[in-house]
Amino acid sequence: RPGSFDIIFQIFVKMFKTPLEGISNSSQPKGSVQKQIKRQLLKQFPTLKPHLDEIFPKDHKLTQAKLKGVSHILIFYIGSEVLFYQQRDGTIIPHLKLVHKYPGMMKTMQCDKGGIKHVIGGANVMAPGLVSEGGKVDEEAEVNEVVAIMAEGKKHAMAVGRMKMTPEAITTTKKGIAIELETYLCDALWNFKVE
Repeated sequence: RPGSFDIIFQIFVKMFKTPLEGISNSSQPKGSVQKQIKRQLLKQFPTLKPHLDEIFPKDHKLTQAKLKGVSHILIFYIGSEVLFYQQRDGTIIPHLKLVHKYPGMMKTMQCDKGGIKHVIGGANVMAPGLVSEGGKVDEEAEVNEVVAIMAEGKKHAMAVGRMKMTPEAITTTKKGIAIELETYLCDALWNFKVE
């Protein structure tokens, strides 16, 4: 029987496969909330520390918003640029464009050429695509950690996902869902425009 996280995850994947309807309401978080968001961001992605002033410029205001028809996530943006979204459990998922700007911000896993079309189509990353020739597994990644998913032979990440297996399990069993997709190249979040 699926747990609440599994149900919420299925909603995310479905949500980003179809166009988003827009923002239902938005506000600028208080200073204390912004500090908490930055702390959470640095807890998950400590290598971003030297870039915080670039990501959150002092002369621009951070805005948080709920999406129409979606009650379990908040998106955060500055101007018209979506930076990341935050799930109900507090986990921050960076927008893929932020990952492209700061490619060293998170651990990466690499999918072989055969898996690329499936991931860009919204499929989870299966263990065989990471352990075959052309795939790469970061041995330090942990279960539930948010990671960038690279494509063999490409410079930029094609997706962001959450680890569902340990690296050891991926390399020994060589089967099953290794990474659950959160957002991917050209999905609805990638194409979403803040207006």
